[in-house]
Amino acid sequence: MSGGVSTGNTVELVISFENQPLKSLNNDAFGLLLAGATLMDEVSIQIKGTADVTARTEIGYVPILGINFNVTSSLRGIGDFNNEAGLSNVSVTGSGGSESIIAPLMTTLENPSNISLSTMDVSLGVMYEGTQVGRAVINVSFVCVYAGTTQTD
Repeated sequence: MSGGVSTGNTVELVISFENQPLKSLNNDAFGLLLAGATLMDEVSIQIKGTADVTARTEIGYVPILGINFNVTSSLRGIGDFNNEAGLSNVSVTGSGGSESIIAPLMTTLENPSNISLSTMDVSLGVMYEGTQVGRAVINVSFVCVYAGTTQTD
């Protein structure tokens, strides 16, 4: 947090945070935020609450409590992984029954945002010449931090 020097006038107070997990107070609304951040290039968010600060002054440190803030900001989204995935090292190693095959491969997804995802059981549509021919299921813990490569089946 940093701010300008005030002599009784209004000055900008800059609040920033990094590497802080977001906490859900409403799981349905938080789910919508995450869906938007996953699918869109950017989502608009409103941040409001109160802040307590300690001002450094000529006479010492002065606590200032209960500063209200209500601002609109934006969060760079994942943008649907830029609508592409890289696949490599594909091999067919077995059958999952009459409806599927087991084909381990390496998947590369680009994450252009600062949002890190960690999830289980990701399912992605597999397309061939504009037609969906199946689903690729990742049944392992899946983490997407910026661009990364993941072993998948």
